[in-house]
This record gives sequence, C-alpha cells and structure tokens, in this order.
Amino acid sequence: MAFERNAHHFESYVMQRPEMGRIMGVPLDQKTCDTWNSIQSFQAHPADILVAAYPKAGTTWMQEIVDMICEDGDIMKCRRAPTYDRHPFLEVVAPEPVPSGLQLAELMEPPRILKTHLPVQLLPPSFWKNNCKVIYVARNAKDCMVSYFHFQRMNKGLPDPGTWDNYFSTFMSGTVPWGSWFDHVIGWWKAKDSHQILYIFYEDMIKNPEHEIQKVMSFLKKDLSDNVLEKIHQHTSFQAMKENPMANYSTIPSFVMDHTISPFMRKGIVGDWKNYFSVAQDELFAKEYDLSVLARKVNAPEARASDTVSFEGAEIVWIRHVRPRLQMFQDTNHVEEDDLVIATYPKSGTTWMSELVDLIIHGLDTEKTKRDAIFQRVAFLEYAVPNMLTGTEILNRIESERVIKTHLPVEVLPKHFWEKNCKIIYVARNGKDVAVSYYHFYLSANPMGKHCDWIRPPLLMIDPLSKKVTSATLWRTGTCTPHHHWKISWEGLDGKGENTVCSKYQHLISTSGNYSSETEKRAAPPRIIQLVYSMDTAVRATSWGGWKSHWGLTHSKRYDVLYLDEMLSLLHFKTLGLPNLPILLASLYRTYSLEIKGLCLVNGLAMSSRPPIKYVSGMPILGPFAENWENVKTFEAREDDLVIATYPKSGTTWMSELVDLIIHGLDTEKTKRDAIFQRVAFLEYAVPNMLTGTEILNRIESERVIKTHLPVEVLPKHFWEKNCKIIYVARNGKDVAVSYYHFYRMAIVHPEPGTWEEFLNSFMEGKVAFGSWSAHVKGWWNARKQKNILYLFYEDMLEDPKREIQKVVTFMGKKLSEDELEKLHQLTSFQAMKNNPMANYSTIPKSVMDHSISPFMRKGICGDWKNQFTVSQNEQFNEYYRREMADTDLSFRFQD
Repeated sequence: MAFERNAHHFESYVMQRPEMGRIMGVPLDQKTCDTWNSIQSFQAHPADILVAAYPKAGTTWMQEIVDMICEDGDIMKCRRAPTYDRHPFLEVVAPEPVPSGLQLAELMEPPRILKTHLPVQLLPPSFWKNNCKVIYVARNAKDCMVSYFHFQRMNKGLPDPGTWDNYFSTFMSGTVPWGSWFDHVIGWWKAKDSHQILYIFYEDMIKNPEHEIQKVMSFLKKDLSDNVLEKIHQHTSFQAMKENPMANYSTIPSFVMDHTISPFMRKGIVGDWKNYFSVAQDELFAKEYDLSVLARKVNAPEARASDTVSFEGAEIVWIRHVRPRLQMFQDTNHVEEDDLVIATYPKSGTTWMSELVDLIIHGLDTEKTKRDAIFQRVAFLEYAVPNMLTGTEILNRIESERVIKTHLPVEVLPKHFWEKNCKIIYVARNGKDVAVSYYHFYLSANPMGKHCDWIRPPLLMIDPLSKKVTSATLWRTGTCTPHHHWKISWEGLDGKGENTVCSKYQHLISTSGNYSSETEKRAAPPRIIQLVYSMDTAVRATSWGGWKSHWGLTHSKRYDVLYLDEMLSLLHFKTLGLPNLPILLASLYRTYSLEIKGLCLVNGLAMSSRPPIKYVSGMPILGPFAENWENVKTFEAREDDLVIATYPKSGTTWMSELVDLIIHGLDTEKTKRDAIFQRVAFLEYAVPNMLTGTEILNRIESERVIKTHLPVEVLPKHFWEKNCKIIYVARNGKDVAVSYYHFYRMAIVHPEPGTWEEFLNSFMEGKVAFGSWSAHVKGWWNARKQKNILYLFYEDMLEDPKREIQKVVTFMGKKLSEDELEKLHQLTSFQAMKNNPMANYSTIPKSVMDHSISPFMRKGICGDWKNQFTVSQNEQFNEYYRREMADTDLSFRFQD
C-alpha cells in the first residue's frame, strides 16, 4: 500500500493544491504535464485491460467489477490491496516517495487492470497499437458535475473548486482537470467504432447491475456461473463498496483526501443534481447539451441524455474555437523574441495604437501600411469566427517582427510572451468612455451577441467594468515587471497629449533602427499623430469625456462609487468631470448612505438584534409590529382612503408610487416631497424609536394612500364599513419566495432567514411574516367579488404596464391622456424607481435595511426564481402549488 508504506515521510506534510498545465489544450496537473513524454511512451501489453472514464463517472465501481471478474469472484483476492494499488492510475503523479501510477504499472506483470481519465486523443498510442481492451464508463454530465464538485472539495490533489456557481461555469467551460465532459464522452464514443472499446452507461449500471456486469464478462470473454455473477453484484453494490476500505479510498491520508468534507463515495445515485442545479442552470445546461448535438452523437436513453451549460451565441463560438487555438500559444513555442504586443481592454485605443506601431515599424511608409487591413497587419491573438482564419493562424503566416493585438487579462496571456521577454504596450482608458464605446461596439458587432439598451449599463457595463479593469491594474503594477512594458493612457494620446505620443515614439524607434538621422526622428512624430487622428471616421469618436452624453447622473454616481471602492488605492484613470475626492466622498456619503473606504453614515437608530416572529389573530407577524397590533386593529378608516394591499415583495412599492403620482397629477415635485414610506404609510409598521404606521396615517389629511400586507380576514373592519377602494397586487409564489428571502436578509426587522432551503420550507409552511402566500392571494381573490377591490397581477404589469396602469386610473375615477399615460409608465418603470431615492428605500437607516446585503429593489422581473430554486426545490414547490391551489380558479404565470 503505497501511502501506508511511506507514512513516515508525511508526518508533518502539508499538501498544496496543484498548479495546472495543459496538454493539447486539456487541463492536467502540472506534475502530469512534466512527465508527459514518459506517459506517452508507456508500453501497454495486449492483455492489459483499461478502465477509462471522465472523473466521477463510475471508474472505481467498474474497476472493482473488472477485478472481481478477472479473479472469478474471489473476494479475498480483490481485498489484496486498495484499488489505487491494484489498478494503477496511469497519469497520476503522487507526492514523493509514493510511486506514480506509471511507476506502479511498470512494476506489474501483465495482464494489468489500469485506470485513466484521459480523453481519447491523449491515450498512449501503445493501447491502440496492441489492441487492448478498453471499458469506458459514461455518466450524465449533471450528476458528474455535482460529484466532481464535491470530489474537488475533499481532494487536495485537485484545484480548489470555489463556490458551486463558480464551479458550474468552470465545468461547462471545460477548464476543470481532464477538460470538457462533452469532448471526453463524445471522443470515446466515436473511438468505439474503430477500437476494442466497451461503452457502458453509469445509469444503466444503476438500473440493472447484473445485466451490465454480464456485458463486461462477455467483453472480457469470461464465462462465470449465475452464483458468481450474483456474488459480484453484491460485492460491488454501492453500499458494499462504501464500507470496503479496499475500495472507498479511506486508506488515503486525510491531508490528501479529507472525508470529513465529503466522502469519496457520496451517494451513487442518478438525479442528485436536482439538489444543486438552479432551474436557470438547468435551462442553460439543456441549451448547451442541444448545441453539442450530443443526443444524436451518443445514443443514450433520453432520461440519461437530458443533461448540460450554454453560453449565448458567439460566446459559445469563442469558447469552442478560441480556446484550443489559443492554447497552442500556451503549449508550444510559437512566440518570437521580436514580437510586440499591444494589449488593452476593449475599446481603449487598440486600433489607434496598432496603426501607430505599424507606421513606426515601416518607417511611416503609408504604401506599406496600406498593404492590408489593420486586423491583418496587427493580428488579434484570440480572434476566432467560423469559416475565417483565426488570429493564431494569421500570426503563424507572418514573418518576424510581428505586432500582436490582445484583449486578454494579464493573468491569462500565454506564458511564452513572458519567457521570450517580449515588448508589450498597454493602453488604458477611463471606464466611463470605455462603457459607452463598448456599448456601441456591441450594437455594431453582431457576433458579440444580443443588442441591449444603454439604460442597462449598471447591469451590463458598470459592475463588470470595475472588476475587469483590475486586469489593467495588474498590467500597471508589479505583475509585468521586469518585462518590457509601457502603459499609456488613452487620455495621454488625445490632442493634448502629443508630447506623450512623441516620447513613446522616440522610445520605440530608438531601438528599431529604422531612422539614422536625429532630424528624421524628430520630424516623424507629428506626422504619426496626424495620420492616427485621420482615423476618426473608422472609429466612433475620439473625444475624452464623451461619456457625458450617455451617462445619466445616477449611473455616473454609481460608477463613481464602484470606481472608488474598487480602484482608488490601485489605479487612477482620468475621468473628465470627476470632482475632487473630498467633495465626491461627501456627496456619496450624503446621497447613498454607503460606506466608502472607512467613511460611513452613522444613523440615530440601531437595533440590538433581529426580533422574533410573533402571532396575532393567528397570523405570524414581525415582533415589533405585534406590539402595535391593538392600534392597527382599531384603526379608523376614512371613506376616501385608498388601500394598496399585497403579500410582501409583490409590487407594493411599484403600485404605491404609481397611485401617488396619479393623485398628484403626475407632478414629480410633489412626489419628491418625501420618501415613499412616508407618502404611502405602512399601516402595521412599528419599529422602536420611529413613528408607527398608524401614527403617520393619523397625521395625514384626507385622500390617504395606505399600504398593508395583512391577509383579507384581519384587515381592520372600518375599511369594509367605509367601502374604501382597495388595489390588491398578486405575484407568483416562486418569485415572491426568492425576493422575500433576500428582503429578510437585508431588512433587520425580520428574523434571520437561515439558508435558502430553510427559508423556502418556512415559506411553504406559512411560517414567515404575514403567513401563507397561498392563503393570502386566495383570500383577497375571493373577496374581490363582494368588495370594492381591483385585483391585479404583477406579471401583467410587467407584460403591459400601460394597460394595467389604465385599469388603476379608471378604478380611481381619474382620466389621463395617452401622453400622460406614457409619462406615468416611464416614471414608474423599474429602472426609474430603482434610481429614485424617494422610492428605493435608500434613505432608510442601514441599521434597519442594509442595502449592501441586498438592494431593496433587486431585479423586478418574472422568472428570477430559476436562478435560486434547485430543480428538486422546484418540484417540491410545484407539488405545494398544486395542493394549495386545487380549490380555486386563481392561477399564476411563473415566467414571461
């Protein structure tokens, strides 16, 4: 037993997670890469049996089956050593002095049972040459992914997997050890037609183990009795192997495999993925699976092949086409010492610098620079579009002194550029102008994917930008030194920065040898600048500060917050119009109630702990609210009161803002008079040291708008007696549950929500504040027939806002022109309200609502539940919904 024999070497050993390398684009442990020539030279024997599989697809199970068959069902022989000693793992390299899989294999006499996770194209050629028998086990990708995630968590011999969401993306991009699941299973599937390969499905082994064991016996030309077959079946059952120390990897030291994190043999079932995949991940997975045409290439049963993620449109093309080609620059020595790299974040002056450098190299000879388009003269390293030459292919056709363009972050630039000490020019541009330019580039470059509205920059541009530019930070800081590397800002290249261009130009040509006279060197820069500026027609705009024509004040301020938070201590960009730092900080401090670099807004209110749920009139309610219940129950309504009733997180604030605007004739100055929770008071609200909802309402004159989350049966009786108008907004329970969970997290007046799974269970059991969602929406639905109630659906408001607004206007006895209706629609759009401090609850003290945990206005869409619900949770909720809604004609839409 390799580890046991060498235990004394590891008494104080601390194992580090491995560095990863690549072989032909496939990610492998760097130690494996370092011994790759030896692995490829391995000499298989014709009698060897190879068990191949993608990781966590049933490899150990099949090894034990094959061993039992080869040993004629002799259990004791199969317990001669742990599975990793009996069946060498061909490509694994263990910590010294433990022998590698290759070394173990070479010490054994044939016939040997060997194990590999290598994709078919990397298998040592001797296996094909000697026509060895190979048994390949394939498992559906979803269960593979979940099992692999837990295996990487517990196995220090593999990279840290990170969070489940991160791992999902890593797995689907094929950047986990041993590469893409798709490529792996398809590659081996194709190979079975020309080699001696038995292709087995894990799901079939679960469904009918004896039948699949019989297949393996026939393949190995072993004729064993039914009793032996049953013995093999029993010995290789999941439970038997889980308890067998010679099969369950429990003899591996805990500093390598920590079974307290996750056991090596976890569940061994089909469908556990439902407990991990969100519905959105499942849908993305299905798209990618369809794109891979896997169902047509691997003739697996549909239940098994219902499994994998997709990236949209061109992004799939990029991943599938660029990754293997770009990897050529990682794995082989395709970089030349005289290569010059121009690196930028997109839309930061790449083409400008490319033209400038190409002119310098060719002595300002415009005929030479007209020899081809700029993207042919300065090839884009990572470019790849179907049916066109890739960037790497173009570069391989160019002779020495190549100029190479890239948008890659510094940490993924192919290593040979560093090893060859290539010169690199990095151009950085301020993020606001980049966002605007990149937006227009998205619109014009169809391969980039879907078009979007500029109104979405907070979602698409700002947040990612602050993190992407960190790559620019790495370029600027010590990461690149001592390599040849110049950082030039776009702003330094504008009309006010000719000296910068000239100085950089002089630096370049000083080593180029293209100019012999000092006069020629001095005369050239102005011409270069002139030539570069003449490119304005080929690009959108070259002005600095052009972002001002696109960015609204709110977007700009939000960017400033992110800029300060992410960048201030690392990298300064010139963003025209950015105020002096103290003024900016004070403005943000006042407007956003945010913490910025040690500055924080101190509120007069602090809650010592989250209060518990209490019950009044059989209804669960927030603890402080219960203290004021008597005042709520006896509240005196007025005939002109208008009530907005909802279950929490169902569009209450949206309807409140809409109604307040209608009452005040769309006069936004009047609706800015105070925050929404003051203008539309929350009837049952009560928090220590603040006015209660009933106190606020008693101070308001007639035509009050009142908000409530109360179920219909506990609404104060005076509202019915006065025949008050009531608008009820209902939202589908799945989106409500998700939104309510995040609201619980950020609103400190709620109890701790626990985990999402715990909260969802409480929600379905009606043990959250204001009770059962199903009872709430049904109660108000039934009451609408006898009372003065307008019953609306959140999903209808999203689908056709103007139609639903018109219903409200009519119900309130008002009239609006078409222009006014459109104005009201714009003023109450989700984005407008999210950016409106009088509607977005940002003026509430952080000690009551912590927007850094989750914003009050989060997404405002239909179907976001798919990103939170696992498939299993979705099935549970569907059953809950079917049961709870069986006695009503009320129904909901759960997606657009």
